[in-house]
Amino acid sequence: MKLARPGRYFRDLIIPGLLLIISFTFLSSGSCQVITTGSLVREMVDLEHLANYPDPGYKTVQFSSYDRRSISPDNPGWFSNSDGFGKEPVPGFLEVLKEKDEEGTGEYLICDVEGPGAIVRLWTARIYGNIRLYLDDITMPFYEGPAQEFFWNTYETLKDDKPSEMLDQTFHQNTAGYYPIPFARRCRIEWIGNTDRLHFYHVEFRLYEKKPQVNTFQLEDLETYKDDILQTASILATPENGWSHGNGSSKTGFDVRVSPGETVEVVKLKGPAAIRNLSVKLEAVDLDNALRRNVMNISFDGASSSQVQSPIGDFFVTAPGINPYSSLPFTVKEDGWMNCRFVMPFRDSVSVKIKNHGKEEIRIEGNIHTSAYSWKDGESMHFRARWRIDHDLVASNESPFDVPYLLANGQGMVVGAAALLMNPTSVPTSNGNWWGEGDEKIFVDRDAFPSFFGTGSEDYYNYAWSSPNLFSYGYCGQTRNDGPGNRGHVTNFRW
Repeated sequence: MKLARPGRYFRDLIIPGLLLIISFTFLSSGSCQVITTGSLVREMVDLEHLANYPDPGYKTVQFSSYDRRSISPDNPGWFSNSDGFGKEPVPGFLEVLKEKDEEGTGEYLICDVEGPGAIVRLWTARIYGNIRLYLDDITMPFYEGPAQEFFWNTYETLKDDKPSEMLDQTFHQNTAGYYPIPFARRCRIEWIGNTDRLHFYHVEFRLYEKKPQVNTFQLEDLETYKDDILQTASILATPENGWSHGNGSSKTGFDVRVSPGETVEVVKLKGPAAIRNLSVKLEAVDLDNALRRNVMNISFDGASSSQVQSPIGDFFVTAPGINPYSSLPFTVKEDGWMNCRFVMPFRDSVSVKIKNHGKEEIRIEGNIHTSAYSWKDGESMHFRARWRIDHDLVASNESPFDVPYLLANGQGMVVGAAALLMNPTSVPTSNGNWWGEGDEKIFVDRDAFPSFFGTGSEDYYNYAWSSPNLFSYGYCGQTRNDGPGNRGHVTNFRW
């Protein structure tokens, strides 16, 4: 929540923070396809697609209402926080198109990008006013109307229809909308409203590096690709039901005990193949402690350093303890079973090891489903997950700083991030114990300024107003928040 406005940040809050970053790495060359609304909708639930470097390649960028006084780290204003409350010193837009009239209404430019590309995510905590959306043709808006309805219920709003139960909680996830809108040549969005009122926004684009054939979104697409939309919504609603073993699947089970200080290889398999589902359950006297102190390492193709390195509970984004939720790639169940559906291909071999850093013996049982996979050099990618921890972070409005989450080199895609933290403040309300006012800043390749400059940590994780509510959707969730307010253990993820 944006309760902590400039001058009102809580102080001296110590936050031990955990982060899980998930990605795929390698290089690709492959054949292009025609990009349509239907192909983008199908891709939303195609986890195998993520294991191949995209062709055509693309860069994901975000336009947001971040504070325009943030210019660079070595200039004043880098941590300014007027990002949509209203009455900002500098309007949070690319350009002022028309100054305010007597009633305070002006016109502002959110974005103007050249295609080919696609809108892939929209988010708002609250946005008053209207927008104009232009696709390809700049003379006539494709849509002109209420902004918030467009951000949260895009397809229905474009059709001038009421929100759909089918798309709610699937394409519309909490405060974000995932409604792909492809365009061939250009996308321009303007906002018409009063900057004294709330106007938070994120608009996320996929911009293609080559010039593939892209069929610009048309209203007829919603009927043409109705079956794809229905199937994707169904999988996002119940991800476990949309999972497939793949062709020629096999199941490898394990049930072992791991003593303190011991490393046990629970599975070793030969390729080429791909892990389609990894299921694990731990038994221990102190389960919360065991989920953190037993580290899983997965090595593909004889890597000298394991591609997956994480405490088991953090890998499944449930630590500390078992906190049930369901998302597209991960499910944690009340009975302690934890499932990962990310597709993990390997050419020659895979090894899964568990190291017990704790003081008690644990029992770990699980299953790995694998199936045939045709490894393609220069195209297939290895799955990676890395866990990092920071202790004793102190939040203060007097000396804010950026926390490095990830520094990665080479070619690949980041496909998810989770933050698991302990907020030990004694303040009992969100107005004094909110931890997440910082903005994400993501630099990609040769960025001089971030491709993503956000408006608050909870906004990145698809909620708002420092909400303590628990939720989980296909791509995002807050699966633990002890409270009161935002203190105690807090877990957020976004895929």
